[in-house]
Amino acid sequence: MVEDRRTDGESAGQDREPLSYEQARERASDADWRLRRALAGRPDTPAEVLFFLCADAEPRVRTAVAGNAATPVKGNLVLAGDADADVRRALAGKIARDGRMAGATPDQARPREIMDQALTLLAADPLAEVRAGVAEALKDAADVDAGLVARLAGDPEIAVARPLLEWSPLLDDDFLLTRIAGHPGADVLEAIARRAFLDSRVTEAIVAAGDAVSIAQLLRNDHATLQEDTLDVLIDSAATEPSWQEPLVCRPELSEQALDRVVEMVSASVLDRVSRRGDLPPQTAAAVSRAIAESLRAGASGADRRDAGGADPARAREGARARRQDGHLDETALLVALLSDRQEDVAAGLALLAGVGLSTVREIRLSQSPLALCSLARAAGLSAGFAVDLQLRFGAIAPDRVRRPAADGGYAFDPGEMDWHLDMFRASQGAHDPQDPQDPQSSRDPQSSRDPQNPGDSRAPGDPP
Repeated sequence: MVEDRRTDGESAGQDREPLSYEQARERASDADWRLRRALAGRPDTPAEVLFFLCADAEPRVRTAVAGNAATPVKGNLVLAGDADADVRRALAGKIARDGRMAGATPDQARPREIMDQALTLLAADPLAEVRAGVAEALKDAADVDAGLVARLAGDPEIAVARPLLEWSPLLDDDFLLTRIAGHPGADVLEAIARRAFLDSRVTEAIVAAGDAVSIAQLLRNDHATLQEDTLDVLIDSAATEPSWQEPLVCRPELSEQALDRVVEMVSASVLDRVSRRGDLPPQTAAAVSRAIAESLRAGASGADRRDAGGADPARAREGARARRQDGHLDETALLVALLSDRQEDVAAGLALLAGVGLSTVREIRLSQSPLALCSLARAAGLSAGFAVDLQLRFGAIAPDRVRRPAADGGYAFDPGEMDWHLDMFRASQGAHDPQDPQDPQSSRDPQSSRDPQNPGDSRAPGDPP
């Protein structure tokens, strides 16, 4: 019998031959670690063999097992304590992607208990990237240890704390008030300001902390409760804080007198953007229309939009190129950038992965369109789950407008519609959206940025070219 000895060229996606249990056991003991690594990454490798490979002497084999969605929960527990950092990174990335019950099947005993043990180990990991993966997996959970969630939400690394501060239902107002009272950084305050249904005590504490960016985020949060006296304080300072003006105009709690005070101070460009909204109450729409006319007569001009992160776009592009060259420009890297609020890094990475210019990425971001952002994420080869975070954190889309993944975990939009929508943004930029001259993929045909699982032209009949 001639043995199949494919190694480096073999991958789970390339090896389509069915694998018998006997073949899997034989490969698991092969002297060639590359063959064992290929086996460790296959989705059809039996669970018992994957568990056996968790103890492989070669770290690269264990890393492949850690990233395999088919690895059983007992294997995840073993790998959570692995001495190799890359193994733990791969495991945390899988859990962040697939959820806290990654690898659990009905035939496994006590899967939740075992995964909770694995998560507890990873939550204490010295690497922030590993802890951040756990936090991402637990951000929506209501049936986990509240103490574990609180520990992660109090983590000094914002990439770890942010998902829980922003989303976890297990953090009560007393915890949030204690966190704010500890004089945290502005990124902690901003994450709390994004939470749904913030109590007036918490909003008052955020305002009292005095961070302008966090207050702007608070004002954009439709679910935050703001008392009249708190709004009055903010109106008094809004003349010198342009980022507060637009969300202040749209606050439903404003009295007619307070609304008039706000619209008198804001720029014509802000009023123009507000006037285009279709959800304004009649009182607000009338006040805005009056103020637009007055501002235009006075020759008022709008302030330039500023990037809250203050990052250098050129440096972000160089960093994205370097990460891609090293093979590290992937969904995990972009998720960490999102959680750390490094918006220019996110934009540069998306542009490279999707094969579009930065101008297109920025235009899509400003559009605040769930369809546009999902189309961009799909073109970049990123998951529909990642696109949820992209809509919320990069696109600043309200949670009730975010488009969630379909039941099968894929995108909820029609592929043809997504292709056409992204091409529309590309075309709208035209010559103003030059492709990266140092990026060999920047000249590729737009069709090459389609869903990697559907490389053909996915337009439906009759869709625009």
